Amino acid sequence: MLNINGLKERETELINKLQSINTLEIARDAINGYSGVNKFGENNDVDAEEDLIIQGGTLTFSATADIDTLTSSVDTDTQSITIEGLAAGFISNTQTVNLTGNTPKLLNPPLIRADRMFNANSNNFDGDIYICINGASITAGVPQTASEIRNKIEAGDNQTLMGVYTIPAGKTGYLENYHVSMAKLSPATAIVCSLRTREFGGVFRVKDRGATATTGATSYIRDFKTPLVLAEKTDVKIVIDSVTASNTAVAGGFDIILVDN
Repeated sequence: MLNINGLKERETELINKLQSINTLEIARDAINGYSGVNKFGENNDVDAEEDLIIQGGTLTFSATADIDTLTSSVDTDTQSITIEGLAAGFISNTQTVNLTGNTPKLLNPPLIRADRMFNANSNNFDGDIYICINGASITAGVPQTASEIRNKIEAGDNQTLMGVYTIPAGKTGYLENYHVSMAKLSPATAIVCSLRTREFGGVFRVKDRGATATTGATSYIRDFKTPLVLAEKTDVKIVIDSVTASNTAVAGGFDIILVDN
């Protein structure tokens, strides 16, 4: 078993190796034990502190693997959809299923995180697609309680827009950068944003904070010369801490290199 000093030496060794690796080789899956994650999200109506998620508000994280229900707001949506997430134990899980319109479609296995969903078919989704917890209150394919929703695809996107990610079990994440941009023509507005992480069993901590405004730079970009080290099961999210005018649209994302432990 490595002691604390040994773990620090291992982290330093991996960071030095990351800085010398061609990320194209990681994207090509040409380096054993290394993979890349690009997460991006949008919140097109920020009024107060909110997460960078398309459904708006603040995401509720599941404590158990209770995420198992897929629905569409339009009953004609029967296309195949791929869900990338984490099953019990924070084990990576990808499954592709066929939607059943307004009728809930159950996943097997259920998930503790639903990091990404996308259209796996050649036909566009007609409605909004939701993934929510078991037993959620659903009317005509639409969850009625925001805290029961874990991710969403808006009609026309065919892909979730979620600036949130959780490091799978058996992996260490190295976050290299994140960015946030905003848009609102009138009235002029400004936002404060932050990158926050939560280690397993802990609380969310601010790891970086920035700001941008319509009367100046409309984007904030942070490149970490030394990547942030994220242990397995760590939650990462971009938060819009405050806005000076309601109904502000914000987009952003981050890049993580995953390394097998």
